[in-house]
Amino acid sequence: MATLLIHGRSVEIPDLSRVVYPGEDVLKGDVLHYYFRVAPVVMPHMRGRTLTLGRAGDDSEPVDSPGAADEAVPGWVRVAASEEDGSPTSVVADEPAVLAVLVQRSCFTPHASLSRVATPRRPDRLVFDLNPPALCDEAYLEVCQAAHALGALILELGLVPFAMTSGSRGVHVHVPIHPQRFEVVSSFARAVARQLVLANRCRLGHAGRDGASGKVTIDALPSAHRRTFVVPYGLRALPGAPVATPQSWGELGASGTGPRDHTISSVFTRLARAGDPWRHIDGFARCLPRRATGVGVTA
Repeated sequence: MATLLIHGRSVEIPDLSRVVYPGEDVLKGDVLHYYFRVAPVVMPHMRGRTLTLGRAGDDSEPVDSPGAADEAVPGWVRVAASEEDGSPTSVVADEPAVLAVLVQRSCFTPHASLSRVATPRRPDRLVFDLNPPALCDEAYLEVCQAAHALGALILELGLVPFAMTSGSRGVHVHVPIHPQRFEVVSSFARAVARQLVLANRCRLGHAGRDGASGKVTIDALPSAHRRTFVVPYGLRALPGAPVATPQSWGELGASGTGPRDHTISSVFTRLARAGDPWRHIDGFARCLPRRATGVGVTA
């Protein structure tokens, strides 16, 4: 057990030398170092939001992880009710040292709430999750084409879209908004996804529904069952230690690129070269349109 002082906060972290990405020889300590370095660009997306601890399902668990540790959350960490189930088990991302608490508990892929603690049940992000029907270059290009079509629709509605390779299979599209009631935002997000599918029904379907087999799928957040998002620059639990990486629209789907191209060992070279394309995302927050023509939602 190592006791570390991080930004003036004391955090006890076990097993820093444990290999957590076996194929890459990435240690738990390497993950801690990664989040320490990436904190300046990741914290704006997390600050004031609750973070899911422990296993989050799918591929969002750390590779070869035993799950969340039993360590108590340090007393300096603020805790708030989870957006998922209302239980007061989620830490609030108030400061970078919270990232060390996630690593302490072997939660290497932070999932943040769509609402901030200051405005509960009032999301300030829409997130659309697009995934391919198969893991191949051609299918990923179809996802990128769908993401571009979604981005164009969002712009038509007076909002501003931002794209991110998920680090897993596909693309996430974030839309910053002024906080609105959960029910309104959820209805609007579903309506946008529905309109996109109707306009591209031969190649696009709703995630988890019959008839979507062989198509790119879209899942709109927030929804009744998903109220968190994978944090930009979050590590994914896949070979190569890929990172969910914000993209400019011009590079999304460029020749030879894929959803897992940016990794724990390469993302800082990218940031040094091009900076963070999402660094001003919150400045583009807009109100949902009063009446979205063709979408049929009144905000």
